[in-house]
Amino acid sequence: MSASTELTTKSMMPEERTNLLSPSSTTESSPNMAVGDDWLDLLEMQAMLSPSIHVRRTQSLSIVLEGDPAYDAIVMHRLSSTQRACGRLPALLATFAIELVVAFVVSRFTATLQTFPLLIAFMPVISAVSGNVGLQSSSIVTRALALGLISPDDAVAAIRRELSAAVVLGALLGLVTGVIAAVWQNWLVFGVVVGVAQFLSIWTAALTGSAAPLVAKWFSMDPASAAGPMETAIQDVVGNSLFLVFASSLLNYFA
Repeated sequence: MSASTELTTKSMMPEERTNLLSPSSTTESSPNMAVGDDWLDLLEMQAMLSPSIHVRRTQSLSIVLEGDPAYDAIVMHRLSSTQRACGRLPALLATFAIELVVAFVVSRFTATLQTFPLLIAFMPVISAVSGNVGLQSSSIVTRALALGLISPDDAVAAIRRELSAAVVLGALLGLVTGVIAAVWQNWLVFGVVVGVAQFLSIWTAALTGSAAPLVAKWFSMDPASAAGPMETAIQDVVGNSLFLVFASSLLNYFA
């Protein structure tokens, strides 16, 4: 059969498809994971008898090398629950440590929060909205890395695209949040503070969210496991710090 032949089957079980990437289907002589010609020939014969999945032969069929876009996903798929937990724990511990900085920052502005208690009500709103923007950016970049659409060498272009989108999102969501805050507090300056803080938090979240997977990949870490906690922790520190410093300076000045 030719190297570009596509065969379709219907009777192939899911576990049989998974086994294509299992160690038993790899060649013993190569340190990398590859589907051997004998296995491929057997698969093609089976595909001729039963129509279910697409099997494509290319010049280097089903080779999964370290550094291949699919490598991290394959490795994670094979790990046990305990191994997955241990692999994700370092990023979560780092997040815990960084979030303690947020607690320290908030504790330094208790006087401002007592004077303007409505700030406390908007802190989780700003954090949640900007955090989700960061997670969106992180997911988009992680998916692009997994599909081989970008690499750490394309970091500047990838981050610039996300920051451009964040400017639009920040302007729209900052305006909405600011108007609600101004009406609620019946004070325009308060609305400006909250709206600007929302914009800056969203922009910061997009920056950290798009950069985190690229940094993780650069250091040979799994972007899917490391990027989310990194983005959340950094965004919380920067976002809350900007919000409280800006609020303390401006509100106390105009009060």
